Formats: sequence, structure tokens, C-alpha cells
Amino acid sequence: SQRILPLLDYEAIRDNPTHFSGYSDITALHTVFNQYCGFITYHAPMIGTTLLKKELDEYTKTSFLKNIFKPINTIDYNLPYLISGKTNGILTGGNLSLIVSSIGTPYEIDIAGKILFIEELNEEPYKIDRMLTQLRLSGKIQTCAGIVLGSFTNCKSEDNNINLLDIFFDCLKPYNIPTLYNLFCGHRLPNITLPMGAHCHIKNNSLRILA
Repeated sequence: SQRILPLLDYEAIRDNPTHFSGYSDITALHTVFNQYCGFITYHAPMIGTTLLKKELDEYTKTSFLKNIFKPINTIDYNLPYLISGKTNGILTGGNLSLIVSSIGTPYEIDIAGKILFIEELNEEPYKIDRMLTQLRLSGKIQTCAGIVLGSFTNCKSEDNNINLLDIFFDCLKPYNIPTLYNLFCGHRLPNITLPMGAHCHIKNNSLRILA
């Protein structure tokens, strides 16, 4: 999806907002449609693949339909916190690899004062550490208001002796950024739908997405 970013007519897209959803590589498009065009998009299961699976669970299906076909309502999630605190901001983010690869480009993600959601697939812990370090060294992570950790599917070391939460805590604790984890969103089922660009609020172990 990053290859097509210079080819898009953002003025035309801005003037003709429509439903847009997806995840993973689609993170690049969520970012530009939120930032350049100013409308909400949906971090959601792929319509042409995941939503057509026979094993699609009811939780994933209900979350998608509730977000897509109804006005955005206030939705609450109770999640464990890695770093406690209270904050609020616009929800942004998606796949960690895509977020990091946007840095230094005209399509760089803006997370200042926002709630950063991240998820990942098949990346070993040392690679997660490297990407978080890049976010730190680029001055990005220090500016965000809060963080929500989604699904990190198959992100294990070969000997399974590294705790991914320890890496997150080590990278984020110095900035005391309120951080929640274990949101069922990413490369897995169940996979909830998130309105990217919507306002949300974090208070200790509560994530509230506001209408």
C-alpha cells in the first residue's frame, strides 16, 4: 500500500469520503486518510478474506457490523494496564512495521498528543525492540498521549525465553505513558474493529472510544 501513496488524489478523496476498512499493510492508508483527508477509517478484518471465513466468530462479526453500519457509539473495553494513568486523544496507528517505515517520508505518521494503537505479526521480540527503539530515537514515542497494545501474533523468540511485555515496559516506562495491552485486534481472531481517527480516553484499565 505504501507504493501507491504518491499516486493518490487526496483532494478528491477528501471531497468524497466513504467507508474504508482493513488492517496490516492497510495501515499506510489509514494514516494518510486520517491525516490528509480528515475522516475516520476502520482498522478491521479484511472484507474479502477474514469476514468470509466459516470460522468467523460472533464477537468479530458483531464488532464490525456495530462500527460500520451504525453511528460511532461510545464503546468501553476493560484491559490490563502495563503503565497506569489517565489520558485522552485521537486514535491512530496500526501495524508497527508500517508505522516505523513511514518515518522520514512525506506520509509519516503523526502521533503527537494521540493514542497510539499498535499490533504485529511474526516478528521476533528483538525486532519489536528495534522498532520501538526507532520510534524512541526519532522522537516520536515521547510525544504520544497513550498507547494501546493489540495482538502480537506469533511474536516469540525461538527459545520462547523473552517476555514481550518486558520489552514494552523497558521502552515505555521512562516516559510514563499510560499503556494498555491485550486488546483483541490485529492478526488473529477475535479481531475487533477500531475507528481510527475517533477520540478515545484511557483511565487505568479502561479504554473508552467516544462517539
